[in-house]
Amino acid sequence: MNHSTPPPSISLNALEGIIGCHTLRVTGKADKHPLYILINYGSTHNFINNKFANKLQCLVTPIRTLVVEITNGGTIHCSTMCINFRWRMQEVSFMTDVFIVDPINYDMVLGIQ
Repeated sequence: MNHSTPPPSISLNALEGIIGCHTLRVTGKADKHPLYILINYGSTHNFINNKFANKLQCLVTPIRTLVVEITNGGTIHCSTMCINFRWRMQEVSFMTDVFIVDPINYDMVLGIQ
């Protein structure tokens, strides 16, 4: 990331599993596993729960540790990501890069990225 790019951020709603006016819960599949997704306009990037990534045996890519801002003013650290993560919703396939973080109360958070 260059210095003019704001750091990734994740909403407190995504961390705590709270549904609000800027969120939508959907279910998808990753491999044959159900995938519980929070579409969250308060988050800037896409995130996947560390436990879920381990369960799927995602190809983990180390990255320079990022400080992910939480919208309540806190932070969490992220040092890995899954490149080209694939999942399906309603028989449509998707692929995106996701930061691997812990803890979040969903398998995956899709931000405005």
